[in-house]
Amino acid sequence: MRVAISGASGLVGSALSEQLVATGHSVVRLVRSATAKTPATSDDSTGHDVVHWDPPTGLADPARLDGCDALVHLAGRSIGSGRWSDGEKRRIRDSRVLATQRLAQQLAGLSNPPPV
Repeated sequence: MRVAISGASGLVGSALSEQLVATGHSVVRLVRSATAKTPATSDDSTGHDVVHWDPPTGLADPARLDGCDALVHLAGRSIGSGRWSDGEKRRIRDSRVLATQRLAQQLAGLSNPPPV
């Protein structure tokens, strides 16, 4: 399988990536970058494919996920970075919900979007 993962450098994402690769699957890492609007590089130092994205605006090149078998969206604001004021709870929620909506919109426009 070819699996795209946002949040692949986090605790859960890195373990999932390692497990997928160890069992013969390929991983496409969605990475945030200052150059998110420029074309994505083909791979990173770990050998994974890389697609740049900016959670509020979306993928730099959505077509790079065309034909992926699955997308696992784990990215979002850290839940352990302080008190959960009303404003912080809103930022945590928005970091997940709005990014998920943006990814879903972009994937829906692909000719062969990930079915999972």
